[in-house]
Amino acid sequence: MLHLRRLSYFAAVLEHGTLMAASEALRVAQPALSRQIRLLEEELELPLFERRRGRLVPTPTGLALGGIARALLEQADRAERAARSLRAGTAQHLVCVTTRSTNQGLFSPFIATLGASMPLLTTTEVEHVDVERALSHGADLAIAPLPPSPHLASRAIADFPVLAHVSLRHPWALESRDHVTLAELVEEHLILPPESSISRQELDRALRRERLAPRTVLESTVDSTSLALAASDRGVAVLTSDSGPGVRSIPIRTAGEQPRITLYGCWMRDHYAADAIAELVDAFAAYVESRYGALADSDARLL
Repeated sequence: MLHLRRLSYFAAVLEHGTLMAASEALRVAQPALSRQIRLLEEELELPLFERRRGRLVPTPTGLALGGIARALLEQADRAERAARSLRAGTAQHLVCVTTRSTNQGLFSPFIATLGASMPLLTTTEVEHVDVERALSHGADLAIAPLPPSPHLASRAIADFPVLAHVSLRHPWALESRDHVTLAELVEEHLILPPESSISRQELDRALRRERLAPRTVLESTVDSTSLALAASDRGVAVLTSDSGPGVRSIPIRTAGEQPRITLYGCWMRDHYAADAIAELVDAFAAYVESRYGALADSDARLL
């Protein structure tokens, strides 16, 4: 049977790149760490590292085993958390995986509102395409702007419109515009998230439907930077984020569907703490609705 501690040492060496860095991170002496790696190789009967000039270099076999080792360690951690929760009769610690913007803009502020009766929540940030996949690698709850797979329990948390954010000195702000059209938008210098962003994809689809294209575009990967640029009259930021200082947010009107994204929460149907997760997602949806009001159209149905 595989020795989990040795696997964790092996994964640490892969992650940190050198035996010295791994030993410092693990707070284990280098000779002891080297010995455990050697014992793991003997246990598996596989060469995981080559020793070159005093350094450990992963072999192709070692690199291939790295992903498996990380998955096993994540599952072991999940099993340990499940056992603690079952002994206590309630979910004590849940891991939520989500995107950086959702975590920083919504979920982390939500965590700050929770009382001691709710499970301890920690978060992991990944790209939106990897959020659901993380449920198979130790995460308990996934929150993503993509419809979840049908085999998962899920609920739609809220809809968020894609908004045009302009400086308070911009003519649209001075005119107190209640909307702008896509035809007006493309005449401006646009500050957009990258093409991998869901809000960018929604905007691009709306533009294609009306056969429009922006004249000039600056891509920004950080929402707060985009809002700061808009506030300083460097362009019009198009985001689902709420306004920052010195910025007015204006809905975008299209000929068809309004560009918007839907945020979903999803989890394994057979999760040991499925009821607690559903309760948590309900609380998060209520928080989003209370914070955003009419901007977030909450749907309380479990899917």
